[in-house]
Amino acid sequence: MASQGGGNGKRHQPFFSDRNRGGGDASNRHSSHGPPNKRPRVQGPSEAGRQQGRWGQTPRPASSAFNLGIQFEISVQKFAQSRARELDALSRAVEYVGGAKLSFQRLPKHMRRRAMSHDIRRIPRRLRLKAQAELEKREKKSVSKRPSRRYRRRPGNLLQEYQRRQRRNVWLETHIWHAKRFKMTTAWGYRLPLHPSDKSLRACYRATAHHCLLQDVSYECCIEMRGQYQSIIDTLSHVCSKDTGLTFAAKATASGQRWGQVMLYTCDAYPHHAVAPVSFLWQPEEQSSENNDSSLGPDGARMDGNAGEKESRLWMWCPPAAYSAVWTQLSQACVLTSPPTPTPAQTPQRSESQDSQVSSEVQSANASKVVQAASATELAFGQLRLRSLKDQFVKLRLTGPASNLVLSETLKIANVDSHSQRPNSEDDGGDTMTSKFWWQDYYADEEHNSQFTTQEKVWQVLTKCQTPDEVPPRAAVALTVRDPRVLLPAVRTKVAREEAESTTEVVNWEHLPLTSVVSPLWGDAVRTEVTKTKMTEQELNKRRSQLLVPGSAVNLGDAESRIPILLLQRPGSQSASSRDKPSLRTGVGSGWDLVAPKGWSMAFWVAMVYRGARVGGLREARSLSTRSGLLHFPHDFPDCAAGLQEQGESRDEAIDKHVRRPPAKRVNYSRLGAPAPFHCPFAQLVKEWLVKVPELLNLTGTNASSASGEALLTKKLDKAAVIQKVSVKEKSGTEKEKQNDSSLSSNVDRSNAGSHSTQSYVLRCRRLLLGLQEAVQGGKQKQNVNRKAQNTVGSRLSAFLSPKHRKDLVTGHLHSLVPIATACLCRGVPSGHAMVCLPSAADLELLAKDSSFGGPEESLHQRTQTKPEKVQIAKEKRGTAVVKSTPTSAENKKSQESVKTSDSKDAQKSLNAKQLEEKAHFLKEPSRILDACDRPIIGFLTDGDFDLGQGHGSGIGFCSLVGLLSALKGSNVNKPFLVLLRNPVSRRYRFAHLSVLT
Repeated sequence: MASQGGGNGKRHQPFFSDRNRGGGDASNRHSSHGPPNKRPRVQGPSEAGRQQGRWGQTPRPASSAFNLGIQFEISVQKFAQSRARELDALSRAVEYVGGAKLSFQRLPKHMRRRAMSHDIRRIPRRLRLKAQAELEKREKKSVSKRPSRRYRRRPGNLLQEYQRRQRRNVWLETHIWHAKRFKMTTAWGYRLPLHPSDKSLRACYRATAHHCLLQDVSYECCIEMRGQYQSIIDTLSHVCSKDTGLTFAAKATASGQRWGQVMLYTCDAYPHHAVAPVSFLWQPEEQSSENNDSSLGPDGARMDGNAGEKESRLWMWCPPAAYSAVWTQLSQACVLTSPPTPTPAQTPQRSESQDSQVSSEVQSANASKVVQAASATELAFGQLRLRSLKDQFVKLRLTGPASNLVLSETLKIANVDSHSQRPNSEDDGGDTMTSKFWWQDYYADEEHNSQFTTQEKVWQVLTKCQTPDEVPPRAAVALTVRDPRVLLPAVRTKVAREEAESTTEVVNWEHLPLTSVVSPLWGDAVRTEVTKTKMTEQELNKRRSQLLVPGSAVNLGDAESRIPILLLQRPGSQSASSRDKPSLRTGVGSGWDLVAPKGWSMAFWVAMVYRGARVGGLREARSLSTRSGLLHFPHDFPDCAAGLQEQGESRDEAIDKHVRRPPAKRVNYSRLGAPAPFHCPFAQLVKEWLVKVPELLNLTGTNASSASGEALLTKKLDKAAVIQKVSVKEKSGTEKEKQNDSSLSSNVDRSNAGSHSTQSYVLRCRRLLLGLQEAVQGGKQKQNVNRKAQNTVGSRLSAFLSPKHRKDLVTGHLHSLVPIATACLCRGVPSGHAMVCLPSAADLELLAKDSSFGGPEESLHQRTQTKPEKVQIAKEKRGTAVVKSTPTSAENKKSQESVKTSDSKDAQKSLNAKQLEEKAHFLKEPSRILDACDRPIIGFLTDGDFDLGQGHGSGIGFCSLVGLLSALKGSNVNKPFLVLLRNPVSRRYRFAHLSVLT
């Protein structure tokens, strides 16, 4: 085993070697004397020479000790001490490889896992100890991260901060709930939910069609009027008309068993200057004379001490957009009915001049009262009192067939049979607190207790109804229910219909006696105490935490609130258009309105959401109105001030959005022939159609007996047409024609003369609207009734519209707009501002030949621009290129930068000026509307979309009365009445059915 000479044995590199500290390749050969590792190898001269060449060092002389094979020993402790610094650096280098990466971040990509940063088991075993040390080191950081700016700015008192943020825009009680889930918008002084954040358009439709849609409409403003019944009726007769339907004086609503709806107008200005639609409810008549002296006064009428008659009370709910206008008109009506009169002690004998002075003072006092009424919350006009109850109620709206199920699960009749007393409280003011709860004092009366029993039986009958349609329309029901927070389910569920509890019995007015609508909600003291004695959420949660069985119902006993509420049934769609169409069933949009005292919105809201009701916003409310064939305020009221303001705001917003787009990406409306793509110019459309009034009565196939009537109508039409021609065209002609014009204008009907003669308005006379609807749908309605009309070959105007109707329409409502609903025949989805046009005979022939004919196409129009934009853009580009190609040097860099800055500012100014110029161009009224397209325009749609319930496009809008009569004149009796619809962004016309909204 011994090797020779220095041997060729196995090389061995000692660990502690001076030669190898630098990382060299020197190695020792094992000696033939003794085992290896006992003696270091003796370096030969050849190796010394090689190392000298490699390291450039002088070789040491060979020692005799090495030649003799003497063994050297090294002290490890001394060696380690002398190399301590190097060992420390080596250990640190091994522990920290370098960089800011953690141990698991140094792994290859194929070995990395997403959860390595927090789950130590995802890291390979060989690195777990090191990763655990790194994780503990991160957790033990002494300096914590500074909280975000959001939490540092969070106020200490959130309630106070919320109140501060409500100074400009009022919040609903459900605002915080909506703000987390809805897109919010500012409208009419409120912050209201616009639409849900999720894509729930179809889901909301399914809720209204098959289940329940919930909306918070507490923004509707309530106004109370008190006084003698006849005085209230006489006062309100100035702001409404019997022609529009049932008014405040209707016998159906006088008892308070049902609520009504009426259109308000400016005082004595019908049919012009509409204000807003108003829903109203009379306080029910008193059941006993003992209730007259009630201190709380919550149940019925009170005795008027001056007149010795009962005092009636009326609640009116109006939209917030027209609240100030409604309040002003009601105040003015009260002034007209009950003017301020001086007392007898202050009425000495006066002369005629003094009397005239007094009358002028009275008139000025009336005017000042009307001005002050706009900012007041309570006014007195003799025996009449007008009070604002704005934001004093919460109103929740449920729509859909499952509204009854949601209400029956949420509302549980309270127990009012208790005789325990409530301890007095000095914190809340001992004088105002009584020894009992309000419901104990109120239902201690036997009459009130019997009314409560009747209401409980009525509610048991109503809960068995499958849908709200089974309840009498516009019925009012009063209830006193338990606190809905106590009855909350553990999880959110969807109520299911149980067939065992359903009933086939028809619910009529016999099941709703007069005592079922008597409610303590009418009392101010009751409403105040119900809100004041509401148990806080903190106290209620504390009671729940003390339950022995978690999740069980909380028994609060007499401390549980008893809440008086009103339920108002909404019948939904019951217009003539829905009755005439078999595909559009009645009752679409039916449901309930729940009215409760303020402060209880969230309690009922969460309870109904936990029963599966889906929540909607303003967008869903308008979509539901369109599908139901109902006009939505203020978008579908072009003759109201609120409607005009809404139309102007939406027009400005649409124009700004259009101008901000690049010119190459805009829709060229002038080429498409869209005269008004951003609004509906109804007033100008009415004026242009009035010129064609004399052509309407040139009917063919009329009887000789009606010739005199036709001549009379023609004479009336000629008079109105002459007036319109004078206002539209230039005054020209002979002196004789001018005299004829003046004589004609002096004999025009009063409804078309005066200050209102040239103002357009919406026709709301039900008698005339029903006549127009019969003429439009005459082929279907009078198929079995009027056989003579089927055999006649003529127009619908002469066949189905009586001469009396035609006379009233043409002579009294020339400037009116007719509300219409459209349904596309085959393809096409109309949008807002879509044009309603008359089809030509060729279009109807093509449709008769091919039922799949989509509709004609509008021809391209000429450009209205005098100078193409491309030439201007090219010039600007050439000017910019010249500037860029100019050589620059280091001396004029600053000057060039200043020139660029000034050029950019000038360019921005020119861009803003150009946008303002384009906006002004769109804000101008079009020169012509009637003949702006290939087909004559008779109206516009205010809203349109795809109807998910019917499976086709539909819309709501208005058309000129003269244009509609012209369309009826040209429509054959034996053919369907069709119109054409065209969107502003399209050239394609679509056929559609038209119906009149009544």
